[in-house]
Amino acid sequence: MQQLLVALDVDTAAAALALVDRLRGVAGGFKIGSRLFTREGPPVVEAVAAGGDRVFLDLKFHDIPQTVAGAVLPGLKKVKHAIPQWSLDDAFNEEEIR
Repeated sequence: MQQLLVALDVDTAAAALALVDRLRGVAGGFKIGSRLFTREGPPVVEAVAAGGDRVFLDLKFHDIPQTVAGAVLPGLKKVKHAIPQWSLDDAFNEEEIR
């Protein structure tokens, strides 16, 4: 099982580290994706790596629309503007911005 990486697709460092503790020695390492990294930052990577575990940091944002939304939207707050404003990268397609 040393080649099996477990995705830490959870919302908090506490939940991620609980999974790491439970699966250490069974999994070959752990994947930290954009959702967890955006919410918790580098300390969660450092905490997993400090246990001697292999870490795959997967931070691509041009991905499945739900993955992008799950990673980015929790950090955004609604703001009302007198004039509607959008700033969109042209790398996204119509489905990704809806």
